Amino acid sequence: MNKKILLAASLILLCNSVMAEEKTYVQRLEDTIVSGENFEVTVIDTPKNVTIITSEELEQRGVKNISEALKSVPSLIVTSMSGTDPTFDLRGQGATAKSNVLVLLDGIPLNTIDLSGYKTNQIDISQVSRIEVVPAGGAVLYGDGAVGGLINIITKGAENRKNYGTVGIEAGSYDLLKFYGNYGTKITDNLLVEGRYSTKNMHGYRENSKDDLDTIDFQAKYLLKDGFISLGAGRSKNSFHAPGALTLAEYNEDREQMGDELLKGINTEKQYNLKMEKRLSTNLEFMIYGNHRTQDYTSSRFYKANPSWNYGREYKTTLDYVKPQIKYSYRENDYLILGADYLNGKTDVKGTGESKKESTGIFALNKFNVSKFELTQGYRKQFIDYDYFENGVLKKKKFKEDALELAANYLINDTSSTYISYTSAFRTPNTDEIGYWAQNEEIKPQTSNTIEIGGKTIVGNTYISAAIFNISTENEIIFGRGDETPSQRNRNIDGKTDRIGGELFLEHYFDKLTLRETFSYIHHEIKDGAYEGKEIPGVPNYMAGLGATYLFTEKLTFNTDLNYYGSYYSSADFDNEGSRNDAYTVLNVSLNYEFGNGVSVYGGINNIANESYSDYVNFSSYSKTTSYYPAAERNFYAGARYTF
Repeated sequence: MNKKILLAASLILLCNSVMAEEKTYVQRLEDTIVSGENFEVTVIDTPKNVTIITSEELEQRGVKNISEALKSVPSLIVTSMSGTDPTFDLRGQGATAKSNVLVLLDGIPLNTIDLSGYKTNQIDISQVSRIEVVPAGGAVLYGDGAVGGLINIITKGAENRKNYGTVGIEAGSYDLLKFYGNYGTKITDNLLVEGRYSTKNMHGYRENSKDDLDTIDFQAKYLLKDGFISLGAGRSKNSFHAPGALTLAEYNEDREQMGDELLKGINTEKQYNLKMEKRLSTNLEFMIYGNHRTQDYTSSRFYKANPSWNYGREYKTTLDYVKPQIKYSYRENDYLILGADYLNGKTDVKGTGESKKESTGIFALNKFNVSKFELTQGYRKQFIDYDYFENGVLKKKKFKEDALELAANYLINDTSSTYISYTSAFRTPNTDEIGYWAQNEEIKPQTSNTIEIGGKTIVGNTYISAAIFNISTENEIIFGRGDETPSQRNRNIDGKTDRIGGELFLEHYFDKLTLRETFSYIHHEIKDGAYEGKEIPGVPNYMAGLGATYLFTEKLTFNTDLNYYGSYYSSADFDNEGSRNDAYTVLNVSLNYEFGNGVSVYGGINNIANESYSDYVNFSSYSKTTSYYPAAERNFYAGARYTF
């Protein structure tokens, strides 16, 4: 690992040796986010340790998908089972991160009502405008599942100009070949339209792996006086092969080989969106989101020992979501937000039956200023109804939960702020957890209380964002054993789990050089129940990152990122009886050249030091064995695009 860190440091020092005079930047503080309130708020006024990733940064880093985009975010872990959709773990949620972190697409939750969680492989990265990550965010605004926080993926909308677009091609290791493009125009002074299409084919790092994706969507935007109405429709189809897990012996023998089983699947999604924003008066704003989404999933599991035998799974999910809210400004910089949301979700699993989850939430968020203090109070009430199958019998369940947020943000000066916040969040069991075993009927919602202290500032040419936090969770939902029932099933931990940590992000701005450092620490412990005193599996204590972006010329940009992850117990190893997985470091580099006439070329090397590690490691308490899902070793990519 020392050689890799020295390699990254030498690249950064090489850039540093030719840097120009220093400048002071305040862009990070002046950036606005929409994920905290659904109305724009500047970073300096947000009492959370937010991270914003812009489309420019995505291009500079040569990012190919959402999971790559998020790997440098403090306290965020990305895992994947060799071709399946990734899981994003904010602040040490562990094995159930897919149910404890909300992932949004343009403000609409992607989380489903069952254990399959969200799917982001179908999102074309070339159409992403920005990604906002808000740890401990969304409890009042979105409710159920916003325990670790939220990730909002915001796509590019139709632009107010005529005849624009992009066409591009990308190729790389593992037979990667991608074509993408979009075209937009202004039909009238008020009507804007845009269409997008992309197709990608790739055989993965391992034997019999595959990831093919086709997406198409259409956006229309009608400009109103002091507002707009937008409509969207899209379809994506992801065909994948996931080659399964390896034993330790297989991993050491040949990391690229297929495991004992091969999962072949097709996931097709269709969605229709409506959004309206309108300023009704000088002090009253209105907005509404609406979304209808369907997901058709089919897969077959083939076994190496008997290729003629396979196990199939087929289901269809339908989700309808609507969210209206108003913002009333009763004094300058003081306002009240009132809103509601409604979710109606259905999953029909072939051979099992249809499960339903219906949720209605109402919320209020008030913010007012006292001298240099910005004080925020938020409250949410949510009603959740389930129809689910338990041992073939249809049953019903109801929950009524509350969320609360209190925060004080102190504006030290124009470039510095500090805050303290308290958030009470919850998550209810999903339809798989509540209905799979007979005993699951007594699963209770888990509740979490987060206290966070942080701040943001500019010192000279350096932007600093830091936070410390304490997350105390009661009745955390896991798949594991209990005190008196040693069999494994979905259940609540009988008592508390604690997560105590800190995050630091530094960004230094010079004339042609930007340097970045991140550091995260999480102490995590199960305080009560069958696993008392144990660490939360799948969560390292330490994570760190180094990065540099250097403009050799106005046209040529160099970027490098190094990410370090500390050792950790395998996922599902709640007893901590397996060995810890080794720490690892991944270094990526990329170049981007702009010709100045709309044409640009780019390329890069991922995992340039050829580190051997796994994207996901799981431990079985039954067989006492560990399963490995190896990550790709050194790989290459290159592309070209034309923008007009």
